Amino acid sequence: MKFPTIFNRNKKIIEATLENKSEPISNTDIVNLAFNDYLFNGKRSFESGMFNRQNSQWTTVDFSPAQELFTQLELLRVRSRDLYRNSPVISHFVSLCQDNIVGSKGFSFKSTVPNSKGSINTKVSKQIEEAWSDFCNRKNFEVTGQYSLNDALDLMVQSLCIDGEILLRKRYQGKYNFQCQLLHAEQLIVTQHENYNMGILKNEDGKPLSYCITQHDPRDGFIKYIYEPAEHIIHSFKPYMIGAPRGVPMIASVMNKVRMMEEYQKAELISARIEASAFIKYKQTQPDDLELSQEQALQTIIPSGPKKTTIEPGMGMVLPPGVDADYIKAEHPSTAFASFLRAMNMEIATGIGISSNSLFLDFEHTSFSSMRAAFIIERAFYLEKQQLFIEQVLGPIFESWLDCACASGALDLPPVMESYDFYKQYQFTGVPFAFADPVKEALAQETLINNRTMSRTKICADNGYTYSDILDDIKHEQELENEKGITLAVLPKNTQLTPAPKDVVGEALTSPAPANVSPDSIKE
Repeated sequence: MKFPTIFNRNKKIIEATLENKSEPISNTDIVNLAFNDYLFNGKRSFESGMFNRQNSQWTTVDFSPAQELFTQLELLRVRSRDLYRNSPVISHFVSLCQDNIVGSKGFSFKSTVPNSKGSINTKVSKQIEEAWSDFCNRKNFEVTGQYSLNDALDLMVQSLCIDGEILLRKRYQGKYNFQCQLLHAEQLIVTQHENYNMGILKNEDGKPLSYCITQHDPRDGFIKYIYEPAEHIIHSFKPYMIGAPRGVPMIASVMNKVRMMEEYQKAELISARIEASAFIKYKQTQPDDLELSQEQALQTIIPSGPKKTTIEPGMGMVLPPGVDADYIKAEHPSTAFASFLRAMNMEIATGIGISSNSLFLDFEHTSFSSMRAAFIIERAFYLEKQQLFIEQVLGPIFESWLDCACASGALDLPPVMESYDFYKQYQFTGVPFAFADPVKEALAQETLINNRTMSRTKICADNGYTYSDILDDIKHEQELENEKGITLAVLPKNTQLTPAPKDVVGEALTSPAPANVSPDSIKE
């Protein structure tokens, strides 16, 4: 079907459009006019794609992510930080992220370097774990000596929520010849400088090659540019669009609504305070037929000016002639205030990605099933952020530290195939999450294990532990109970304890291996 056949139904509109044209109109012009009319007014097209009175204020211009961030990123960060300082909602959101992404104990680390038999090499793994634990202390991890790894992770979570990105600089110094330097988001420049776009120099494929950072916070007025290779910078963020060079605050989509709600609640509070303070007022009435004596006139309010009166419970008052009492009825907040506020809070929580119950501490209209559903949504949200930290922050830090520690001799491990990559086998585990009813969850996990649809290793990992650590703890408890002659463990019925066979311990490493040593030769 051709276009003229399609638009025959719009003949009246076409004729009305053509009346204002004096020059001859070709068939092509008629088809183009009809097609344009169909695009803007057609009933079968997308309503959001039309341009009419209702959506005339809706933007019709699109920019690339780099163009948007170039003009708006700094303003977004300034307003986001203002909300973090002054809005209890945003401050509580950052605290929730810190508690559920990092927690009080931080990410647990487990080295999984294998031995020749395929199991974990306990000697080498323990050596790496002890050295890593020492590195994570305040005196070794950060260049200023003020932050341990957990302290730095809390600040990184705050930066990810408020600034939208994490910025670290690797410094090759200290006990392990490696330390981290925390940077503000402003230290990665936004303005165009030489060939750096948004502070990043990329190749033709879009891969970062170098970063242009400032030595100090540019807000302090001291600007000195440093050009660092990309392998010396950890720049972590979640792109909001393909090709986005920088991250945006996690609260970007709700910032305007949060601020408006804060101002609305402030206005309601002020109105309620005014009405509660001025609970009674006096109104002077002077009818035409009312004649007052001079003494009565002196007792009135108007000639003597406004008065403040203190009212006590059960107290009566005789008013002078011509004066009425007008009681103020408090209308703020209105009866619909709570429901309106709850609806807005749900929309704000939806934009952030967590439940409104946790964000606003509103557990009035909840049940076990609703809370469990909310916890599942939040768990997915926090697990995603934990994975981001493991892959983009903790993993690169550990691997760079391991190379520097082994090369400097602070970690006495021989190279394998002229590299230390063999020892980069590890596992980071984030904060475990408990559901609303742990008993029901434990029964469900038991059913999954009995049906062979879930492993103990996976359940332990979800709870923030490793299965080998659990077995070591159980073995240590049994040995301690046998030593004390006390049995406290609750075991299934008809369970008989048998001593575990002794592990075959291989020859320990007593001297550094040559550079071409193979992985199979690394024994416990």
